[in-house]
Amino acid sequence: MSQPSAILTAASYDHTIRFWEAKSGRCYRTILYPDTRVNWLEITPDKHFLAAAGNPHIQLFDVSSNSPQSDLRAPGCQREYESRAAVSSVVLHPNQTELMSGDQDGNIHV
Repeated sequence: MSQPSAILTAASYDHTIRFWEAKSGRCYRTILYPDTRVNWLEITPDKHFLAAAGNPHIQLFDVSSNSPQSDLRAPGCQREYESRAAVSSVVLHPNQTELMSGDQDGNIHV
């Protein structure tokens, strides 16, 4: 199946991230996020990657993958970052080389 032109993502306290086709409302992919609940999701402007922020991890996922797990170039998560407090926001820079995050203690990390 080809990637939808408009993507919605949602995370829940059931430790899943779901990808939805905006036009039809159909859920076409579910990723398990077992370590923690997700506090923030951010899709890169080119729609290639999704950053999921939890406590205390941030993980990057390949949006176009059909895998139910994070599958970037190799099985598992491409990168994982740790924070000293629960991550409350995350933004991927358009150059895709920098990730900025904020945590509940008021810290900003680049």
